[in-house]
Amino acid sequence: MQHTPGPWRAGDKGLCIKTSDGYWVAELQLWGISYAKAALSDEERQANAQLIAAAPDLLAALEEARALILKQGTKGKIQATYENHMVTVRIEKALNKAKGIDR
Repeated sequence: MQHTPGPWRAGDKGLCIKTSDGYWVAELQLWGISYAKAALSDEERQANAQLIAAAPDLLAALEEARALILKQGTKGKIQATYENHMVTVRIEKALNKAKGIDR
């Protein structure tokens, strides 16, 4: 399964996520737009939409960071520590979650 390629952007008033070509990726609703408007402030809805729109970029950055950490760790450039290991474990979990892989 492959997600819609980025970049994505938040649409007007944070009610949708669009591709750079203007196609809708997602519509943000909670039991209808009127309820969503009442439940969240405009600022919070916009912030949520911006975070979701950043998902493809965040996914790519995490994949690059994981590859770099693993590559440098095998060359001895990064000291193998428990903290480095835990960072890579968290990255793996986040990547798996984003890709729908249960582990």
